[in-house]
Amino acid sequence: MTPTENPRVSEAGSSAAAPVGRPAPTPVAKRRVGGVAVAVALAALGGLGAFVGTQANEAKPYLVVNAPVERGQKIESSMLSSVRVAGDPSVLVPATEAQQIQGQVATTDLQPGSTITRTSTATSLGVEDGESLVGLALEVGRLPAREMAAGDHVQVLFTPGNQNTKAGDENQNHDPVAAVIEASHHDQNSGKTTVDLRVKQADAQKVATWGAAGTASVIMQGAQK
Repeated sequence: MTPTENPRVSEAGSSAAAPVGRPAPTPVAKRRVGGVAVAVALAALGGLGAFVGTQANEAKPYLVVNAPVERGQKIESSMLSSVRVAGDPSVLVPATEAQQIQGQVATTDLQPGSTITRTSTATSLGVEDGESLVGLALEVGRLPAREMAAGDHVQVLFTPGNQNTKAGDENQNHDPVAAVIEASHHDQNSGKTTVDLRVKQADAQKVATWGAAGTASVIMQGAQK
């Protein structure tokens, strides 16, 4: 008798067969995917590092002040330092131009760390219409002992000594003259202090005459209440 196949066995065997579908990724494939991700991340970091390095290399030194500088004060080499700035800011003064800045005067008050711009300094302060700039060389006792700064409001007085009294002086106008300090400098050799005063044009000749005759004094007054 020929043995017959057991249909149950055949059905069971067919039902036990693995379903046909997309094979799961092997561990090797996973490692490859992970390796690609790491490579991409490293490439990105490398590009970022190159960008930062390029920016650092493009930074150039520009001038800053390392001490307080008041308006009208002369810029000296000891007041200057430099700081590196990225890009090309045209308003700032490169450190290579330090010698050109030395000897100029500040056009505004500068605090330590302030960058020097193209308008921060000038060869001299401008004089407005209707005003004049008069220089006086004053001996000790003809001005306050404290250092006078640019912008200080003062008065110029006619204070002749006995040796400076001339006939006819009593007929001249000796009223005090209001003025504003533009700059001051003490000369160690002569012992005199030179002050640049901004006065009205109508008073300029009188103040200059007092200065030439050694009869001018400068005083500071508090604000009127």
